[in-house]
Amino acid sequence: MRIDWHRQHRWSSLTVSFFLVMFCVSGILLNHRELLRDYEIDRSLLPPFYRYDAWNGGLMRGTVILSDGERVAIYGSGGIFLTDTTGSTFADYNRGLPLPAHYRNIRAMAVTADSTLYALSTTGLYRQVQPETAWHSVDVPTAGDETFSDMIACGDSLIVLTRSRVYVSAAAGEPFEAITLAPSAGKMPGETLFRRIWDFHSGQIFGAAGILAADLIAITIIFLCVSGIAIWLMKRSKTRRLHRTLRFSIKSHRAIGLWSLIFVALICVSGWCLRPPVLMALVSTETDAPKRSNPWDDRLRMIRYDSHSQSWLLSTSHGFYRLDSLRGIPKRMDSQPPVSVMGLTVFEPSGPGVWLCGSFSGAYLWDTMSGTVTDRFSGKPVSPDPGPPFGKTPVAGYTRHLSDAPVLVTYDHGTDIIPMPDHLRTLPMPLWNVALEIHSGRIYFGNTATYFFVFLIGLPVFWCLLSGYRISRR
Repeated sequence: MRIDWHRQHRWSSLTVSFFLVMFCVSGILLNHRELLRDYEIDRSLLPPFYRYDAWNGGLMRGTVILSDGERVAIYGSGGIFLTDTTGSTFADYNRGLPLPAHYRNIRAMAVTADSTLYALSTTGLYRQVQPETAWHSVDVPTAGDETFSDMIACGDSLIVLTRSRVYVSAAAGEPFEAITLAPSAGKMPGETLFRRIWDFHSGQIFGAAGILAADLIAITIIFLCVSGIAIWLMKRSKTRRLHRTLRFSIKSHRAIGLWSLIFVALICVSGWCLRPPVLMALVSTETDAPKRSNPWDDRLRMIRYDSHSQSWLLSTSHGFYRLDSLRGIPKRMDSQPPVSVMGLTVFEPSGPGVWLCGSFSGAYLWDTMSGTVTDRFSGKPVSPDPGPPFGKTPVAGYTRHLSDAPVLVTYDHGTDIIPMPDHLRTLPMPLWNVALEIHSGRIYFGNTATYFFVFLIGLPVFWCLLSGYRISRR
């Protein structure tokens, strides 16, 4: 049977053009995060499932009890909110924190032995000198544009973790000391194939020039989509004045499409690989470790002090490590909980040598002494293989201050432990995060898009490219 390539190209392109344009626009925005920091979108303008409900969506990442023992600070993606231990009253606790929403994504809070309260966002560290006063920025001498990821207090000391280094302040007001962790004992893990393809897809693997090249390819795809639709509409019109424009549009569409085909195909294929199911294979495949002055660059996620073993536990993008001291040599632990590739959200002690590990793959009790790992919800043992990006019960937060028993807060449904004030439902979302939701497809179908949308939409995209190539060669 002879294939009508013009017909195939027309209908496959009309099917995917809208989504391709949205992929490209959002991809360009994602490539320039710094330019988007000061912009946000009200959640009332987004699909209903983006509105906060019952502390879901990471709005309650954790809690900390204040020095008076009667008030509790709830922190998460929307900032900090003050309540009592019964959750009967609520007050905004963000005075002094920068706006907009991008700067109020609070990763951790801590109280040092001298009752100083600290809050860590992804972009900065803040403290209160006196209770209920405004937050004040604390200088942390980071190297370049490091993203903050975690913080804990050990007595008077404060330990702040970025994705690349550890920063230690011996006491309140004391300057921070930067510590670059030593290489792991044995061979350092290489980069996952996922990370390599991610860097290629965004152009970051080639530096600033690569990012601009990726932007140019995205603009080219937008042109091809818009011009293709214009050609289809003009062919349906009977207006003679459009004929000359039509011929020019067809000629330019064909020429630009042919000359950019390889680059467009590479961008589309690499993006297609970065979502399930292909993603899971890429995450578990390692390439050679790149040569870096800091072997832990962009790999650190969470850190805790294990009083039972008197050692440090370090969560990284490549698993868990133990250190005798912050200047010691990290040793990869034999047992590993199946954490989502998106990283830990909860890392809390649950007994001598036992840790509660929560992520978007679920929640697990990890006995670091025996090496056993059990599912927190079912009580069944689990394998150490990496967990799915988004499991049946994605865990986003944890609290032990608002109930007699510890409570896990899920990403989808939050928790009903205390009522959430209605005015928090439509807290703004950073524009960069909105772009990410569009690029991943979640904005159309919710979290289910994580598993099927990009994979399925990629099939007609590939067919569109193939049919366009066959037409151009005639």
